[in-house]
Amino acid sequence: PGSKQTADEISIRRTIGGGATSWCYLPCCGTSGWAHIKAVITNATRSKVFRATENEPGLLVAENCAFHDRGVELLIEAMKEDPRAYTDIRLYNCIIGDLGAKALAEALRTNDALTHLFLTGNNIGDDGAKALAEALKTNNTLTRLALGANQIGNDGAKALAEALQTNSALTDLSLSGNQIGNDGAKALAEALQTN
Repeated sequence: PGSKQTADEISIRRTIGGGATSWCYLPCCGTSGWAHIKAVITNATRSKVFRATENEPGLLVAENCAFHDRGVELLIEAMKEDPRAYTDIRLYNCIIGDLGAKALAEALRTNDALTHLFLTGNNIGDDGAKALAEALKTNNTLTRLALGANQIGNDGAKALAEALQTNSALTDLSLSGNQIGNDGAKALAEALQTN
């Protein structure tokens, strides 16, 4: 596939044998486009394009694509069908907002397989961060959460700080490039002293 991609396409990457990367481009237009995306996500562990490897089993990456909140909903449907299929989900610059973050947060409440969730460069604000924070209070498997370059402010940072006081599983939280001010930074610093 070429390196150019339109806003009406989605690219999903899966690492395959020998460290090679395989891309799948799918149209994101209308119901049929989303149905194709769901089919690819659901069958990712059985697909030649998305075959899991010993190096990185359970990895799903989407970058610079119009995944949107609807794509997150489809991903969560696939996770419900096979809860252990994904341990590492990376959705970089995929136009995911608070609704997508809330849907992922709901999934985190019951999913005990996901250890890494990267949502860098999306449109997640305080409401999405608060939902993820609530999920972190009960989730004990997620160890890495990347929320850099989103729209999270002080309220979202304070909610995440509160979650850190009870969550002992999370060891890596990335919040760089957000709109967090002094109050949010102070709350996070205080939480890190006790965690």
